[in-house]
Amino acid sequence: MKTVNIKNSSFCMMIVVLLCSLGFAVQAQESNWAKQRSQQLKNQLGLTEEQANQIYEALATGERKKKEIRENTGGDKPKMTVWQVDKEQNDKIASILTAEQNEKLKQLREQANNKSQVKAQEAQQAAASSGAVPYHKWSDKYSKRLKKELDLTEGQTQQLYTLLATLSLKRKEVKETQEGDDQKKALWRRRINKEQRDGIAAILTPAQREKLKEFQAQQRNK
Repeated sequence: MKTVNIKNSSFCMMIVVLLCSLGFAVQAQESNWAKQRSQQLKNQLGLTEEQANQIYEALATGERKKKEIRENTGGDKPKMTVWQVDKEQNDKIASILTAEQNEKLKQLREQANNKSQVKAQEAQQAAASSGAVPYHKWSDKYSKRLKKELDLTEGQTQQLYTLLATLSLKRKEVKETQEGDDQKKALWRRRINKEQRDGIAAILTPAQREKLKEFQAQQRNK
């Protein structure tokens, strides 16, 4: 009996150590991203060392909160949503920067958004012209749902479907090719999600974009 108990205790200890190791690995990945981003902003905006450290803390805190939200799959709704964390994080960063640095950051974000929108439009046009986008059930369902909610034209609906189906395939490809590398997969997911947001924004009119925000807010509150 003692031998069995010792073996069970050893096994439990191994499980605890493994779980702790996984937790530390995830934290390290989040920390690495926050460090890289804060250093990037330091170079782009001419931050002081103190500002860079403060922004690192803001980014790392935001990533931890997002992780908690993603892991909260129980019956209770999370106290904050990801977009609220993003807003809180952006407000914190804005408070750290000078007026001149904030203006420069705004310009950098606009440039990045413009590039993403152009890339998204090019991808849509290439996919549409080649007719190479296979049927994707969720993309079809969601584009038709938005057609109804936002009063999209047939052309907009087709563009939206092409975008969603193309990016869904890209997500699948990333999942398969980046197996085991969680940091790279997370980075690609952020890029693809941003490409999707920018692509949708490029398809919609300003009024439709406002309707989409309202629709998404309603979905989050359900």
